[in-house]
Amino acid sequence: MMNNNENDDLILADEEDDLILADDEPIEGNKETPSLKTNSTVINPAATYWKVIIVDDEPEIHQVIKLVLRNVVFEGKRLIFLSAYSGEEGKSLLEKNPDSALLFLDVVMEKNDSGLQLAKYVRDTLHNSFVRIILHTGQPGEAPEESVIMDYDINDYKIKSDMTDLKMFVTTMVGLRSYRDLIALETSKVVLKDKNDQLQEEITKRQQVENELRDHRDNLENLVAKRTNELAKVNVLLQEDIARREQIEKELIRSKEAAEAANNAKSIFIYNISHEFRTPLNGILGYTSLLKDDESLKGEQKEDIQIIQNCGEHLLTLIDDVLDLSKIEAGKLELIPKPFRFPDFLKNVVNFFSIRAKQKGIELVYNSPSQLPNIALADHKRLRQILLNLLSNAIKFTHKGQVTFKVNYQHALTSSQEEKNQIRFEVEDSGEGIAAENFEVIFLPFQQLAKQYQQVDGTGLGLSISKTLVEMMGGKLQVQSELGIGSRFWFEIPLQDYFETNLQNEEWIEHSSQNSEVVAPKITPPDVKQIEALFKFARMGNMPAVIEEAEALENDYNLQAFTQTVCQLAKQYELYKLKVFLQQYLPSTQEKS
Repeated sequence: MMNNNENDDLILADEEDDLILADDEPIEGNKETPSLKTNSTVINPAATYWKVIIVDDEPEIHQVIKLVLRNVVFEGKRLIFLSAYSGEEGKSLLEKNPDSALLFLDVVMEKNDSGLQLAKYVRDTLHNSFVRIILHTGQPGEAPEESVIMDYDINDYKIKSDMTDLKMFVTTMVGLRSYRDLIALETSKVVLKDKNDQLQEEITKRQQVENELRDHRDNLENLVAKRTNELAKVNVLLQEDIARREQIEKELIRSKEAAEAANNAKSIFIYNISHEFRTPLNGILGYTSLLKDDESLKGEQKEDIQIIQNCGEHLLTLIDDVLDLSKIEAGKLELIPKPFRFPDFLKNVVNFFSIRAKQKGIELVYNSPSQLPNIALADHKRLRQILLNLLSNAIKFTHKGQVTFKVNYQHALTSSQEEKNQIRFEVEDSGEGIAAENFEVIFLPFQQLAKQYQQVDGTGLGLSISKTLVEMMGGKLQVQSELGIGSRFWFEIPLQDYFETNLQNEEWIEHSSQNSEVVAPKITPPDVKQIEALFKFARMGNMPAVIEEAEALENDYNLQAFTQTVCQLAKQYELYKLKVFLQQYLPSTQEKS
């Protein structure tokens, strides 16, 4: 069982989840509560306990799991355990209990792949996407972790011999939190759908009233000509109609204001929820950076930490996509041109995807002209975002053959002796291809054209955001594709040269990649106490605190180069480089670790 130190660590990890350990007897039964039915799955958000199903042919496993988790209480709800000892029993149990939160599932039971087939049955036949499936096995050779993670929609994979009490506890908490969040999200979607249906019904009624008014107004002239003797009565009717119209217009204005308020509320919600997501993610990424520098860790442990960091950075990318979409809808997305080293920028983009392409067994070909501007002026972060989206999609949907990345640069002078430089980027693949009728659909937000049996990562916002960014840069994102043969995306934008002679008065040049060093020829540091405070936060891996502390110094013009360098390294989670940068300004007697 867990010792006191381990319990303390777990409570510190997330104190907002109302997690307690109790010694009461397990809760039995369930009170009648309203349920929510969606996608053929019944969920009960008001249930007073969490259902945990254990499917394993070893009774000892059932006993161990129940023993370890018997006193767990999550958000005021206890756990109840349901047991099955074969894949077939598990199917029956899941059919009767679709509102189960967790499923501890063995791989090898009556058959070598009974657990995997049950996982597929839950997702594909029962259409239950809520239950969190924790796959555990004592025979990992029968179900290699990598292939299982890729081919089956499970949420965790554990080796029985490695499953300590603490790991089982942490796995359970993570699964319950994930299940809780899914239920909350689905409930919100249903509520929003009901409100939207009500709004559509109200709009329809108002349109009917407007149509009636329009018909009446069209016939008004004929009524006046035929019934001149009833002009007074018609005028009365007309005044009544005008009053009705004014009332309708007022109601429409109020509806418009309500819709605008709802849109503003949506934007505020997106910003707030992204902040809530970023806070724990920043902590996770900060601590993973610290752990990566720990020389006592083994190679496999460092690989696990790298996986955690990659997942966290991927989630941050998804959050940034949602925020970008919100900025686009609000018309607040802006481009910030800065000088950067163009050849290094392209090289880093290609290097970023080379390993991924090699892992898929495909070739990434990079073609560029020998003459490129050494220094260019553009918003290189947004340009990099566009290229990453296009290359990521190309590699994702290409299973054999190659992905080609082409860059063409044209330098010319107009009749008025003004420079007119165009840069063309092109990404071509030999992947699945896109049907012509879907060329416009793929640029819509949240649209993904993957086949039903394919699991595609991402939010479906990449192409939509990229299209908008290209247009803001003065170009147009175009596509040419054929099913079964491949796709080609390309765009042309003006790219301004930024020669070295123009850089004499610049503080520094920002590079185009996280791996590039920040060049700061003239950096004036603050006093030692402020540097020590920044170094303390850096050692803790608390990047938000580093950024906040550094931004407080920006009002001093002499410290701007220093603060911008610190903020850039902190935002990119370059923990090692940040500590080295700060250490050079500390006294020689100061601890530098």
